[in-house]
Amino acid sequence: MKKLVPGLFALLLILARCESDNPVSPASTIPEITLITAPDTLYTISTIPHYIFAHVTDAQGLSDIASVECDIVPANQSSTVMTLNLVNDGTNGDAIPSDNIFTSPINTSFANGNAGTYWLKIIATDDAGHESVVSQHSVVVLDGEENNPPVASQLSTPQTISIEKELDYLFTAHVSDPQGASDIELVLLNFYSATSPIPAATDTLHDDGQNGDNVANDGVFTAAVPHSKFSAFVPGQYTVKIQAQDKANARSNALLIFIKFIREGNDPPVIFDVVAPDTMLIPLRGDISTVLAVTATDPQGPSDIKSVNFYTIKPDGTYGNNGNPLNMADDGQTANNGDATANDGIYSLRIYLISTNATGDYTFRFQAVDKSDSTSNEINHIITVVK
Repeated sequence: MKKLVPGLFALLLILARCESDNPVSPASTIPEITLITAPDTLYTISTIPHYIFAHVTDAQGLSDIASVECDIVPANQSSTVMTLNLVNDGTNGDAIPSDNIFTSPINTSFANGNAGTYWLKIIATDDAGHESVVSQHSVVVLDGEENNPPVASQLSTPQTISIEKELDYLFTAHVSDPQGASDIELVLLNFYSATSPIPAATDTLHDDGQNGDNVANDGVFTAAVPHSKFSAFVPGQYTVKIQAQDKANARSNALLIFIKFIREGNDPPVIFDVVAPDTMLIPLRGDISTVLAVTATDPQGPSDIKSVNFYTIKPDGTYGNNGNPLNMADDGQTANNGDATANDGIYSLRIYLISTNATGDYTFRFQAVDKSDSTSNEINHIITVVK
């Protein structure tokens, strides 16, 4: 068996102790750049502001970060042509001070009119002079003018539209483009129901002095939409969006408004035949349940019924469920809500009574609402809760 040299054994012991002590790595004392956001493309002529954002952290805290700098270097060279100082004080485009996001505006003055690829090399330094690992982002400078998107404003629409009334409905919006009116390719008009992200109907606005537009080329775009465009609409609230697009496919801000679509000849729903107990006994422990039911019909057909619900008024006069109605169902989901048969016009909901419920008279106020938001008659039913 070989024997260790005493000095060598002592050295191994020291190394083993160093490993077991798990000292803090020097890397943890330097700043760290965790995220860079910067433009991928810039133009030699531009009026659009652009910014560099760098998220920087330091184990010793934000106050230990002395500087965050961005060196701009041409891709085919090694020398820096400009250095930008990023700040985190709420100025120069920085939105929120002391949030670890350092910011600097950037334009193409560093390129001196020379198109090409440039590297943004960002480095953070702490108070002790420790530097972070350099983070890089490439940006391509193109020769020419950067396209500005159109701007839409002053949306005007009807507040209510009758699906059946044979009218044309006017929609107008003011649209301008920094590159001139000739750069506006089209102005889109979309209608969205509450249940789908796909437009239920589409149209376009024009500034040609025709189809409802009063004056051509005055920046006011108009669409005269015929009622037939809405023939398949279900009554209710729709979102209307108008947005312009230029010849470079850049889109403007979106103008949004809600419009209610109605049927002029709509008749409200009717409810009848409430099924509910007159009395319920509070359980000693646990809970007991019962199913409340009511029949609902609508002159426009069962598909026009949007909801059947009831409010609960407790013995002390306050509303249950924070004053919100409870919706009943006609889906045949007996296990979930107690409804026995789907689509038979009888709407049901299972309610529960627990040992801590107060005694007294509970009023249940039933009502139906159709898709034109017309309400039915009300039926009140009292359940007396006793011990």
